[in-house]
Amino acid sequence: MIKDKIASAWEKIKVWLNDHLVEEAREWWMLWSTRLNAIGVAILAWIQIDPVGVLEVWNMMPESIQSVVPSNIFQLVAITLFLLGMMARFVKQPKVEERNEARKQYL
Repeated sequence: MIKDKIASAWEKIKVWLNDHLVEEAREWWMLWSTRLNAIGVAILAWIQIDPVGVLEVWNMMPESIQSVVPSNIFQLVAITLFLLGMMARFVKQPKVEERNEARKQYL
């Protein structure tokens, strides 16, 4: 009885997901927008979790580079990755399109 309820609920979830998600949702891990945003999140998380480590990396840089590069370079890189991720979502990605076409043929 419980298994039937779980199976029924799972089927409802799958129907809802198929109706509401974009075709590329199954290939989220292949999309450049996802990859760039994941790197940006990792950098920002590192800054929040280990600010001393970020400071150590900054202090290891030669002074000639420190004078040219802004001190908040890691945050700027993370923000840039998020912006690139948003722009990458609009670029055609042939591998993802090929997988979507192959999936349509089997359905």
